[in-house]
Amino acid sequence: MDFLKQNSPPSDLNSPIVLYAFRGWADASESATHALRHLVRQLGAEQFAEIDPEEFYNFTRNRPQVRQNSDGERYIQWPRNRFFYAKNDNGKSDLIIFLGTEPNFRWRTFTQGMVDYFKELHVSEVVHVGALLDAVPHTRKVKVTGRSSSPKIAAKVQGMQLRRSKYTGPTGITSVLMEEVRVADIPSMSLWGHSPHYLQVSPNPKVSIELLKKIEQLVGINLDYAHLQSQSQNFDKRVKLPLQDEPELLEYVHRLEGQWDIANLDDISTENVQVNESIDMPEPEQAVKGIEEFLRQQLNSGPEFQND
Repeated sequence: MDFLKQNSPPSDLNSPIVLYAFRGWADASESATHALRHLVRQLGAEQFAEIDPEEFYNFTRNRPQVRQNSDGERYIQWPRNRFFYAKNDNGKSDLIIFLGTEPNFRWRTFTQGMVDYFKELHVSEVVHVGALLDAVPHTRKVKVTGRSSSPKIAAKVQGMQLRRSKYTGPTGITSVLMEEVRVADIPSMSLWGHSPHYLQVSPNPKVSIELLKKIEQLVGINLDYAHLQSQSQNFDKRVKLPLQDEPELLEYVHRLEGQWDIANLDDISTENVQVNESIDMPEPEQAVKGIEEFLRQQLNSGPEFQND
């Protein structure tokens, strides 16, 4: 792959498991990429390769960013697709973490190149980490669903709905990559965190936490959630303020809570509950936009919410 730049590729990885997330289509509220960035930092994962963006992006749509380093010097940051690795101290499979940005062009070349690299690294499993918008209340436990090509992988995760997707329609780079992984006969799994559709602000640390808890089970690691829990508490406090001034939206949230509580009696899945047609989104979209704008200003103002 001419577009792959390797710094110091690891040579002694033990049956590595790939965890990957892309910013874009499958990263609602940037919950998935936020989770994996946290994982990289906490494990002290080292970058060992990246994909040159030149062939794959329309830079008028995915524009490079002007940044400053710690010395105050300006530099250009291009759309990044980076590979990190971390040894697993528990003696189980080591980890390869991929953080990327959904490309604009040449998806087949991009994904085939990634799978070829997985084979070169003797990857044992591939796990996609994603997030989607759903009619779920932010005041209840975050829902995580998934699907797997391998019963062995699925058995590692407790208390999660595993289902065969019935979706048809437009798709993203994540689905294309998972199809290439399937063709290559590499065991795989997708994890999906469900983010409230009425709170489209980034990131949503509550969703990130629940995704990471499933990852813990999958790969056999123990994580410290203190930083993310602090973010989550801050998130809840700042969401509460604007909701108090929007009675229609608050009522909508209460209705979602009622639906959620009924669906989860005796561990009944929300997948098996029909949505009450009376639970409609409040008509004034301006209320939702106002809350989103308020939260963007509040949540993204602190350094703890800044992207890497």
